[in-house]
Amino acid sequence: MFVQAESSEAVSIYLVDDEAIILNGLRTQIDWEKIGITVCGFALNATEALEDIKRKLPDIIITDIKMPDISGLDLIRDSIIASPYSKYILLSGYGEFEYTSRAISLGVCEFLLKPVDVNVIINAVEKVRNQIIDERTSRNTRINLESQLCEGLPFLKNWFFHLLEHSNLNSRQILNKINHYKAELSDGFCHAVVVELYNADDQKELSCQKLLKVFHISEDILNRRGSCKFISFFETNSFIFLLSYAKSCSLKYCTNDVFGFAENLKTYYDNHLECGYCIGIGQPCNDFMSLSASYDDGLVACGHRFYMENNQIIYIKDVEPFKKENYHIQLPELFTRFTTAIKVGDGNNACGIITEILSAAKNFQSDDHKTICKELLTHMYTAVNEIYSSLGHKIMELNLWSEIEQKNSTELLNFMTSFVTSFTKQIHTLHMNKNRDIAQQVKSLIHEHYAEDIGLDWLSGKTFFSPCYISSVFSKQFGVTFKDYLIRVRIDEAKRLLLSGKYRIYEVSRMVGYSDQRYFSQLFKRYTGFTPVGFQRHSLNNTVEIPLKKHDFST
Repeated sequence: MFVQAESSEAVSIYLVDDEAIILNGLRTQIDWEKIGITVCGFALNATEALEDIKRKLPDIIITDIKMPDISGLDLIRDSIIASPYSKYILLSGYGEFEYTSRAISLGVCEFLLKPVDVNVIINAVEKVRNQIIDERTSRNTRINLESQLCEGLPFLKNWFFHLLEHSNLNSRQILNKINHYKAELSDGFCHAVVVELYNADDQKELSCQKLLKVFHISEDILNRRGSCKFISFFETNSFIFLLSYAKSCSLKYCTNDVFGFAENLKTYYDNHLECGYCIGIGQPCNDFMSLSASYDDGLVACGHRFYMENNQIIYIKDVEPFKKENYHIQLPELFTRFTTAIKVGDGNNACGIITEILSAAKNFQSDDHKTICKELLTHMYTAVNEIYSSLGHKIMELNLWSEIEQKNSTELLNFMTSFVTSFTKQIHTLHMNKNRDIAQQVKSLIHEHYAEDIGLDWLSGKTFFSPCYISSVFSKQFGVTFKDYLIRVRIDEAKRLLLSGKYRIYEVSRMVGYSDQRYFSQLFKRYTGFTPVGFQRHSLNNTVEIPLKKHDFST
């Protein structure tokens, strides 16, 4: 599942510079193999480099600081999430030392001034290589030791939540108790983030050691953000992160930071996991004493992946918008599973749980069976009412409780499963329709505002859904990411403006939302196969308009 090599010897390097002469010099003027280094890739711009880095996970990245599309510092910032163990060497020209403090904050190991001597580069790379080998050895030792403790880790989570829910200790006493385990929490807003990993039918069971590697990298990603204190738990095929913030942090700041962390995880998982995952985010709570409710929300959010696209972030308030703040009912496990299955429209699972519950109660009296079915309907009503109040009212109007009274034990099972099957189909349809409407709204906003500086955060403010939810439903509905669709709309409009012959290239660039003409030209060529000038010249000699290189999602 985890694809980054952890050999203590092999060290790879990636080279980035927008000047071809310098890039070729870095590639050919140094005998990399002699110093134990393998060049795994190179690029003339940061955009191309970033996509390559996500796939190749180089150990060392040498990059120029100033490039036309994305700066070297921004490349490092974005690469840290995709390749958290990479080390960076920055090449700088005269007059660029104002970037030094930011480079240090990003963890740049070496800062080399152009023109740089070959021996200076070799010495810097060897220094970083030795640091990488030492860190690998330490990491592998830690993972080997902790893999032996896997079976005991879930008990720590259970102990922690039991402490919150059932002890008579106040918050200060609980903090003192968990401090004995080198864990810390703050006394401001808190959030739970649940990561569930799952296999396809043809995938092997994931080993504890591999899971621990991913778990520790996930912890490192959160540690690098440095925005909160947290406790994390490892369980079979799931990770739990309980984030707590200082009292000085606003709710908006905390929520945005949680989503930032989730997006960082998604970026890393998308590139380096060979299994499915879901990141569930619970509602915020006022303090860590209420984290159990947020954790339960995270679990329920993950349950909604049943009808969502794979490998997504799901915020409980996106899928259950009417859920009350810190709302939490203690239910037996089977009833909790039933409620989740109803909410996500999973009829097969819900019917299986009904069968399991009634089978467990087979020795009960007939009146007990009726009571159980009424309780199931009550939970069903509560669950549906939180997401689609109109359906909740329909349950009440059907007067199903009276029908239950007229059934015997044998008839009850058929009655309940038949009703639940029909009803969950309606829920699933409503989910699909809701997501379709959101995607269409986003599409309309893109066509209306493509020339502006728009992104997922901007769309979130317009639609009142989280950025990750918008991204998920849009790509599922149209089979293309929001970013790619926006680029295609802009390129199509640019083609139309270029063909009119009324505007210069820099004017067209700005009219479709790009202030950097050079970057616009690179994108245009990537999507059409022509530079803007080449497109105009070619069109003058051809009556047929040149299509985009990829499928044009115009519907």
